[in-house]
Amino acid sequence: AIFFSRVNSVKFDFFAAFLYIFFSQYIYVFYYIVYFKSLAMIGEMSSSMAHNLRNFIVPISGFANRLVKISSDERVSEYAKIIADEVDKLETYIRRNLTFAKSINLVPESIKVDDIVKYITVLAKEYIKKSEKKIKFYAVKTTKEEFVRWDYSRMNDVIINLIINAIDAIENENDAIISVTFADNSYKESMIDIIVENTNSYIEPETINKLFTPFFTTKSHGVGIGLAVSKRIVEAHGGSMIAKSVKNNFEATAFFITMPVELSN
Repeated sequence: AIFFSRVNSVKFDFFAAFLYIFFSQYIYVFYYIVYFKSLAMIGEMSSSMAHNLRNFIVPISGFANRLVKISSDERVSEYAKIIADEVDKLETYIRRNLTFAKSINLVPESIKVDDIVKYITVLAKEYIKKSEKKIKFYAVKTTKEEFVRWDYSRMNDVIINLIINAIDAIENENDAIISVTFADNSYKESMIDIIVENTNSYIEPETINKLFTPFFTTKSHGVGIGLAVSKRIVEAHGGSMIAKSVKNNFEATAFFITMPVELSN
């Protein structure tokens, strides 16, 4: 009787383990089916948005370029040229960030890390000034790498998007700080870390797990695609991106991006 009870116990344990593995894999597969269906839906919507937005942009660009050619007023020509250039940049942004249906095509180039630091510092301070919040900003390079080979424009978009999110998240301006650090990765020499951190804001664990989900947003004015796009860009480079938030004697949130120093073609 004891022998058969043990046999039955083993059978039960085996069956329970089988069910656990089966349902774990089922949930895993189901999650990715839902995830990719969401991406497909975003692809259709974003492609339609991109097409409709271009319909508005093309006439603006056309008339601005026409003003440049025909205006005898030098100042009008100068301003029209600025409008035309900015519209071109807007069209490029729409093409790159509102076409989820297409794969991300990266254009790698060699960039000096110091130049990235200078660029994001200028832009970050402008965004902080525009927000009218009293926030200090620092961008520092501690990595030994002088150059990286990334898609410069796309990675700038990723970092600036995180900085803007940090500005929006800070409500208590007392001693508020946003920092960006370019550091050596502790585990692989071929990788580099970008840490975008801010004080005076905290994200709940249930929220932080959803941050990179398309259309999830905590902002009243957001649509929830910025972080989803940013993560895709980082992963297209062969990197990874995670978020962490702490709340003890102080509040702080950080995004950790790990990138290869050099992206192959």
